[in-house]
Amino acid sequence: MGKAMRKLSSWMEVAPPLLIFPSKPSNSPALDTIPEEQPPSHPHHLTYTYTPLPYIPPQSPIF
Repeated sequence: MGKAMRKLSSWMEVAPPLLIFPSKPSNSPALDTIPEEQPPSHPHHLTYTYTPLPYIPPQSPIF
């Protein structure tokens, strides 16, 4: 049993590296920033506002 334990202790599992860096840097062009969309600035642009309805509790039926 002592020999088996000695053989197992010399072996262990190792996770692969998270990132693998290339030895040569890439020559790809830099990415451009995407501008955010702006709403139209003309006067016909409609804006809607949310108006909540009032709460009306349920009524019991009249028999």
